[in-house]
This record gives sequence, C-alpha cells and structure tokens, in this order.
Amino acid sequence: MGGQVGEEIVIYGNGQVAELAMTRFQSDSPHHVVGFTVDGAHIRHPVLHGLPVVPFEDVERHFPPERVRMFVAVGPTQCNRIRADRFEQARRRGYRFASYVSSRAFVAAGATPVGLGARDTLRLEAGLPLYGHELGLDPEGREIPVMSCPLATFAVSFSPRKGDYVGREPLRRQQAAYARILARDYSLIDDLPRLTRPVAVTGRGIAREGAPVQAPEGDARFGDGGFLGWVTSGTAVPYWGVEGEGLCSLQTEEHELRSIALAYVDSRPRGDLLSRVTNDIDQRRQFNTAVSALMDGPGVG
Repeated sequence: MGGQVGEEIVIYGNGQVAELAMTRFQSDSPHHVVGFTVDGAHIRHPVLHGLPVVPFEDVERHFPPERVRMFVAVGPTQCNRIRADRFEQARRRGYRFASYVSSRAFVAAGATPVGLGARDTLRLEAGLPLYGHELGLDPEGREIPVMSCPLATFAVSFSPRKGDYVGREPLRRQQAAYARILARDYSLIDDLPRLTRPVAVTGRGIAREGAPVQAPEGDARFGDGGFLGWVTSGTAVPYWGVEGEGLCSLQTEEHELRSIALAYVDSRPRGDLLSRVTNDIDQRRQFNTAVSALMDGPGVG
C-alpha cells in the first residue's frame, strides 16, 4: 500500500469504481477516506456514503495536498486517458497518491508479478482489443462498431438458434460492410467507417493512445489534412536478436525494444499505405513525428 500508515485519502470519482475503492481502503487498509472529488459538471449529489463530493476544479480548498493523498478511480470507458489526465493535473497541484493491494493477495512460489505492461505486450502482439481502447467510445465520443475489430467476426453468431437478440441487425449490417470492404467495395462504409489495425512505428518513440493518424501528404482520397483516425493502444515490446536464417538461425544474447500499436483508422487504406503518427511522447508535451506502416490485421487480407 502506498503512503504512510493512517493517512487521509480523497478519491477522484463518484461511480462504482470509486465506491469500490472506498470500501477497500476503509475495510482493508490503515488509511481513511475523507471525501470524493470529480469534475464539477459530473457531480450528481454533494454527498456519497456520508462523505462530501467536491469539484475537482477547487479540490485543494477542501482537501489540501499537504494533508491528504489522492486515489484516481474511474470506470472502464476511456479509463487510461482520463486517469492519466487527472493524475497529471493532481500531481502538478501538489498531490501525492495512494495505492491499494489486498491483504489477501499472494504470489505463488516461483512466480513473479508482471503487471499491465506485460498484458499489453501480449495482447498487442496478437492484435487483441481491450474495452475502453479498441471497444467502447472513440475519442470523439462515438460508439466504436464491434465489427471494427476483425476478430469479432469469429465471436459473433447469426445462427437461427440465437434468436433475434438485441443488436443483431446492426451487427449484421457491420458484417456485410466488412465483407464488402475486403472486396474493395466501400458502398456500405457508413456502417463500418473505421477498422482497428496493427501499426508498426518505424520512427522513434511510442505511439500513444489518442494520437492522430494522418495519410501521406498529397493523398487526395482522404481530403484536406488526410485524417485517418487515432491510435487506440501503444507500447514497446522486447525482442531477441537472431543470427542466421531459417532452420540455421540462433537466438543471441542481444535484445532490443520495438514500438507497436493498434489504431482505429479509415476502412479504406490497405497494408501498403504509409501514414504519419504524431505522438505525444510524454506528459511534458514533447512531440515526435514517426513514420508508421498500417499493416494487414487479422482477416484484413
């Protein structure tokens, strides 16, 4: 657990995740939750579980950073983007942060905890979507079609035995649009305007979530600016050096990192299209332009 014994904590959030965090801190830690904070426009009630809910805009007036720590507890939709933004705002305003680890947590003999970084490494190498990133809402607040992730074609059934379930017709339209897109027919593109595709970043830096993806300059297919979509997930993955070729290749002791990402981009480009990703490399707003290749994802052909 982060922080010193018996410290006071204010929780950012007023939803189910924030309530769960309060329960865990109150029942399974030495810390004491003294209140909640959330953006003023999202305050539903001024009191939650008997504790005050104050606007994040002036949280310091109610809970000074020299007296309390903060814990950011937000729901799954765009959670990383919101969490990172609120964390950085609070950090700049002088807050320190609390963390929680269950007292009943344990690590089996010989096992080593790896964290979310390892999860993202594995799922991005496999091109797997994650809710709040490749599924849910896009950066403009619009719902991302399920079939925009090509792997969804294996997970959705239209068997008569399934009946007329909720969402069946929109999913069928998306499936029909996807089949036509594979055949270079974009007549149903309104039902599936973008697809989630793997992106190989060939420049320096990591493609950060929310970074815009642009078409090459002069590509008239995408209008002025050539905006294609956004990076949804990005990380750097390790790989071992190899000597030789084919059956004669051997793994060496050398290893490096390479940047990979998934991007939610216009359904029309194909694997031979080079794009530009403008990366927000870190919270200090240092920008880097990297040349990226949109590669064919599962089933994109």
